[in-house]
Amino acid sequence: MIQSFDNIFDFDRKIVLFAFLIAFSAVIFSSYLFLVVPLIILCGILFMIGKKLIYPFFVIIFIALPGDIGESARTAINIVGSLTLVFLLLKKYQFHFDQYVKIDRVLFRLILLILGSLILSTLLSANVFVGVKEVLRQIVFFIIFYLFYSEFSERGKVFNVLISLVVSGVIVSLGIAYDVFSSGMQLIYLELAGLGKSGGFYKNVSAAGGILAISLPLAVSFLSLKKGNEKWIKLVLLASILLQAIALLATNSRGAILSVVVSLVLFSYFLSPKKFRKVFIFIALFAFLILLLPTTSEVISLYFRTGRIFANTRYLIWQIAFSIISSNLFFGIGPGMFKYYMYPNLPVMLGSWNESQIAYVYKFSGGGQAHNFFLMQTSELGVVGLVVTLLLIAYVLKTSFRLMQAVRCVSHQYYILSNIIFSIFIGLLVRSFFEATGILSNGWLSRDLPFWLLFLSVLIIKSKVEKH
Repeated sequence: MIQSFDNIFDFDRKIVLFAFLIAFSAVIFSSYLFLVVPLIILCGILFMIGKKLIYPFFVIIFIALPGDIGESARTAINIVGSLTLVFLLLKKYQFHFDQYVKIDRVLFRLILLILGSLILSTLLSANVFVGVKEVLRQIVFFIIFYLFYSEFSERGKVFNVLISLVVSGVIVSLGIAYDVFSSGMQLIYLELAGLGKSGGFYKNVSAAGGILAISLPLAVSFLSLKKGNEKWIKLVLLASILLQAIALLATNSRGAILSVVVSLVLFSYFLSPKKFRKVFIFIALFAFLILLLPTTSEVISLYFRTGRIFANTRYLIWQIAFSIISSNLFFGIGPGMFKYYMYPNLPVMLGSWNESQIAYVYKFSGGGQAHNFFLMQTSELGVVGLVVTLLLIAYVLKTSFRLMQAVRCVSHQYYILSNIIFSIFIGLLVRSFFEATGILSNGWLSRDLPFWLLFLSVLIIKSKVEKH
């Protein structure tokens, strides 16, 4: 008699399968065994201890482990993680597709529109091959998102999602703190002079800043939860908040700092408008007095590089973006093609200092070269892509805001969470005018996954409220 699918996974066969997986990895990823094998062994341990830990574990791995360790190594880890999650999904539902978790209908349609705009722009692109790679990466991203969506939404474990995001931010912060303090006072002096930045494990400080723009406000909001009443929990939260705040300042990412400020201001206002006004007046007066001190004012000016606000490379890149858009208005130049149109639309002379700054972005930026999410989307996907993007953002904000209003008198904990998530979305929207990644970056897992997991949290809370 043929064994059922479930019987395949008894203990003895698990060990055989586990051994086979390590052997397979040894052949395929021989150059990166120091990363892949420990990851597989850890997965095995998590399987035996409890499968519930697998999903938060891979959220942290996908977000906190940067691609700067090596593109091939990161790809290997993504493959191992994705196959593990697919394996768990198949084990749970087998091939009974009618039992699979159904994704939110509006979100599903928006995902189809996103993929449609990518495919349409690719077909009309000057280099279809580049576009096809971007489309495939975006499809893989949505598959990975569904794997998390299926597990977290079915179990209703919204805290697992949010805590995983905070832990990811703490890990990134530890890397930044180590980088800063291991350099002695040198990097700190450079930071204060506006000349130094640190991304820790991430070479791109904007990437690290994007993660902290979500994890730091989330950690702050946890202090308002009833579950955080225990003293040791509050001490851990305060320590993580302090660590992430230091790391955020060390990134010197003005977009991320602005995002956090906007998120926390909105969160405080929605939480208690009366208290917010009093605190805001106190902070405003304190800041004014600090700025009156010449030394302090100078340090703040140097740190935020206020003297170079109107001499920023971003403005030149935005000129390039506008030039590209004017010539490719409706369907854009194709996903992943912005880099190749930078020099044909160069607004400065070759060999000039400004050109050398653009050259740095051209050579070392892995994506998001436009430094503005909306300009990037319009450049690569045209007005069609921009409209789809705006529809996605509108749906995310509308759903989040309505949820926040709906749970206000129903559940204090859910109100706190829906409040901070909506506030973070507004902060990220502000950040998107200065950074191109963090929402839709053609499947860039570590950059976009936090945003999508935040919205998954909204859908989980919404589902719980509707059931009751």
